Parts: sequence; structure tokens; C-alpha cells
Amino acid sequence: MPDLNALIDEFKKVVGYENVLLNKAELAYYAVDDICPEVVVFPSEESQVKRILESAYRHNVVVIPRGHGSKMGLGGIPIRADVILSLERLKSIIEFLPDDLTVTVQAGITLPELQRQLLPKNLTLPIDPPCGK
Repeated sequence: MPDLNALIDEFKKVVGYENVLLNKAELAYYAVDDICPEVVVFPSEESQVKRILESAYRHNVVVIPRGHGSKMGLGGIPIRADVILSLERLKSIIEFLPDDLTVTVQAGITLPELQRQLLPKNLTLPIDPPCGK
């Protein structure tokens, strides 16, 4: 496992100390298939995601992106989870063109929130997400 201290310092410079989670008890909430991460990072801007991933690549760590934590059982079981990249704060609509029936959103928006945003234009996102909501 790589030494994460320098990487964590880089994360703090990118997102601020308060947006880097290191508390072992709280990290358990972000475990993936019972594999607890070493750190969770909460970017609030897309540019921060880029910088976090660049830093993680340089330090050769495993990064697992995470939205709001639903459907975490879908996909492959990780061997390790050095960094959880929480995308839950990236929840904006980037572009909404109702006449073209298109919407571009950030990764952290929830389906219920997106549906609420579409409703005033009498639109809905016609998908059936796996495993319910």
C-alpha cells in the first residue's frame, strides 16, 4: 500500500481540510464490499475532481468514485479502496434544453432531484433504475 500522507496533504490543498475525511470511525460508512478506504475526498467543483485524480495517479492509489452510496454492490469487488472520491456535492444541472429534451447534469445529482427539476416543464426521465430508487 502506498504512503498516503503526501497525497492527503495535496487533497487538503485542493478541497480544503474540512473536505477530507480521515476519521476511522466515519470512514467505515464509505466502505465498499467491507473494504474501508484510507481517505474520503469531497470535491465541490469539477476542476477539483481533475486535480484529485491527477494526484492519485501520481501516487499510484486506487480511487473509487461514489455518489450517494446507493447501488454500491453493483460492479466488481475491489481489491483495495485507498481513496473514495465522493461526488455527492456535484449535483448541479449543467444544461437543460427542454425543447430538445436534453439535460446534462453533474455526477452527484440524485434521480429524485433531477425529476423535481424536470417537472416544471412537464418532463420526466423515463428510466427504471436497477434495484428500485
